Amino acid sequence: MKKHLFVTCLAITAFVAVPSFASANPILTEPTGTPLSAGAKFKGTNVGEMLIVTSVGTLTCTTLTMTGTLTSNTTAAGLKGEIETMVEGGTGATAAGEPAPECTGSNFFTPNASYKWTSLPWCLEAPAAADTFTIKGGKCGSQIPIKKAWTITGIGVCEYTRAATVNGTFVTDGSGVNENTAAFTNVVWTLVSGPGLCPTEAKLSTRFSLETDTEAHPQIFVSS
Repeated sequence: MKKHLFVTCLAITAFVAVPSFASANPILTEPTGTPLSAGAKFKGTNVGEMLIVTSVGTLTCTTLTMTGTLTSNTTAAGLKGEIETMVEGGTGATAAGEPAPECTGSNFFTPNASYKWTSLPWCLEAPAAADTFTIKGGKCGSQIPIKKAWTITGIGVCEYTRAATVNGTFVTDGSGVNENTAAFTNVVWTLVSGPGLCPTEAKLSTRFSLETDTEAHPQIFVSS
């Protein structure tokens, strides 16, 4: 089945020209140049690996799947949507009760770790013409810290939090490498609980794309 992509973490397929929205806020379109309506469901997928870098090792996840609902999408106000589920996985074994295989790592993260987000939903917003976006914890219109927890083999559960927004950038349709994706790099989360061996902070980098949550999975384009 052909994959159709959105904005920041998956391999992008072919270049497709779209009408210019120069100086307008970024929006999501499907088909090309036709804005998606509020209420549309989306499914996100990774582009490449998701990396979590710490002072004692790096954790690598090879899959990312998210689902959500678009709440607004206009050139005047930009796009806004709520991410409702997020699951990461790797190439390790699947631990009992976990939704995906364990991510794998080096040093502290050897052999494996399960990965869970504990503060969903999140609000995805792109209100600026500079092809940037933010992710906030909680539903749109409010903000709470974004939390994540790792269950690390032989160590236990390390829980991290980030009170500030996660800031990232879009690569819009027709812009070249990784077009129609979104990404953020080295975003810091701080340890709030866990065994003494847990690293005090972790930097997360990822890229993902989105497609519509339908049987055919039409591609979602990012226009600005």
